[in-house]
Amino acid sequence: MSYYQNKQEAFQHASNKMKQVEDSAAHVLESIHEADYGTELAHLQEEINQAYQQVEKALTVSSEHQEKQLQSYKAQLDKIKGQLS
Repeated sequence: MSYYQNKQEAFQHASNKMKQVEDSAAHVLESIHEADYGTELAHLQEEINQAYQQVEKALTVSSEHQEKQLQSYKAQLDKIKGQLS
């Protein structure tokens, strides 16, 4: 696998994980008063941790343009974590 493919793949994994986190966060925040909120919150926190790991991994091989987007993802993750506190 070429270096370019590794960069693209790493960036795509981080992007996909961000989409999952955003979808899960929206669902958890909507269900704050439901009985399974605690379980869903724990699952979301695990997804956030995985997304941070994916973003950090992608940053090690990212292009300059990708790096800006990945830093934006980190800021989004921080915002989501703040909403859950």
